[in-house]
Amino acid sequence: AFKGPIVMPGSFSANATEHLQETKDLKEDLEMNMDRNNINVLDARKFVAAVGECGSNNALEVKLCDGRRRSSDATLPPGVNPQNLHRCVGLRGGHPDLIVWQVVDFLNDQIPVVDFVNNQVPSEAIA
Repeated sequence: AFKGPIVMPGSFSANATEHLQETKDLKEDLEMNMDRNNINVLDARKFVAAVGECGSNNALEVKLCDGRRRSSDATLPPGVNPQNLHRCVGLRGGHPDLIVWQVVDFLNDQIPVVDFVNNQVPSEAIA
C-alpha cells in the first residue's frame, strides 16, 4: 500500500461544503483504520475572506475575477453568484495559487530532516 503523503484539496465552489465534509470524514477514517498521519484535506475556500469572492464563467482562459468586492470595473450579470464560478488564475495568480502553497507547506512538513553535516538520514525516512 502507498505510504507516502496524500493531499486532498477541496472545491473552490461555495456549494461544495458537503463534499469537503465527506473528504474530511474519509481522512479521519483512513487515519484510524490505516494508521496514517500524513493525510491533509485542504479547504480551498480558506482564503476567500482575505482575497475576496470572485469567479469566472470561463475555466480555460486567463480572465479577470468578476464580482470582486474591491473593484468597480468587474461586474457579473444579475443573478450570477461568484461563489459558484471557476476561480480565476489571472496574470498575478489567484485562489488556486494559495492552495498550491498549502500543498507545498504540507509536503515540506512530510520530508524527513536530513543531517547533511553528519551524513545521516532518520530511520523512518528509509523504511
